[in-house]
Amino acid sequence: MDQALRWADGQLQNFKSSWSPDSRYLAYHRDLENQHEGIFIYDADEKKSHTVTSGFYTATNPVFDPGGKYLYLLTGQNFNPVYSDLDNTFVYPNTTMLGVISLQKSTDYVLAPKNDTVTFKITEEEKLPKADSAKVVKKKKEKGIAELKQAAKK
Repeated sequence: MDQALRWADGQLQNFKSSWSPDSRYLAYHRDLENQHEGIFIYDADEKKSHTVTSGFYTATNPVFDPGGKYLYLLTGQNFNPVYSDLDNTFVYPNTTMLGVISLQKSTDYVLAPKNDTVTFKITEEEKLPKADSAKVVKKKKEKGIAELKQAAKK
């Protein structure tokens, strides 16, 4: 299927793989020539491995979502340097973050903005010009006061 370049027993303890929901694909990570780790998907039908990430950043621990539309992974792409107070250099803490890859071009990105447009009905009273609507409000107020007075008499 595939073979890591420099892994020994200790590194194999962190090896993780994930089968797609249809059991056709196996996602896994392994080391690359540039000392980083990359994500690969093995197609069990074609008996071929396909590279998923570029290898420019380290990516590990791929997991298919239950619907098989996305591949979640850990990636070392979060660079927020902090100046070290010990040795006059920058430190890059917490570079690992969660990443997601859409597995088909037709699949929407998982964080794509959603259409939150709201439609509402306009009543006939709301369609009236402002002067007429003020009269309607005054009539409703007078009717309400009259109903309150009647209720108080009872």
